[in-house]
Amino acid sequence: MAAVLEASIEVVCSADRAWQLLADIGATPDWVPGIAEARVIDGAPHRPSVVQFTSMPSTGSLTYTLRYTYDDDTRTLGWSPATTDDARGLEGAARIEAVAPDRCILHYQLRAWAGRTVPRWAQAALASDTAQRTVEAFRRWAQTA
Repeated sequence: MAAVLEASIEVVCSADRAWQLLADIGATPDWVPGIAEARVIDGAPHRPSVVQFTSMPSTGSLTYTLRYTYDDDTRTLGWSPATTDDARGLEGAARIEAVAPDRCILHYQLRAWAGRTVPRWAQAALASDTAQRTVEAFRRWAQTA
């Protein structure tokens, strides 16, 4: 079983703006390191329920599909594997907390695992991925978007 990775980071933008950016799953390749493509499989383009991702195109490619849930009241985004046959498993949540009119905190939690069918090069890359790297990437993107 994979460990749960957690990180939080302050972002200089309103919580509403950060939530809008976080919930735009189609823009994930713009800020998540290693994601090359996000293709909506089911749901609205700006609020998809199922998305297929292609990652790590520079070393090969790994494709996986995630199911998303959105809670506008708590500004929480959740994700889990859309199918049971994906070689890569990701499940987690991200929540935006308002701390001031122009500042918020992104709380991020991820549990990731790579099955035996995932190539060794991809397993090594996935093992080096960190929650801190992801929240820092979101902060950079949110503060410039």
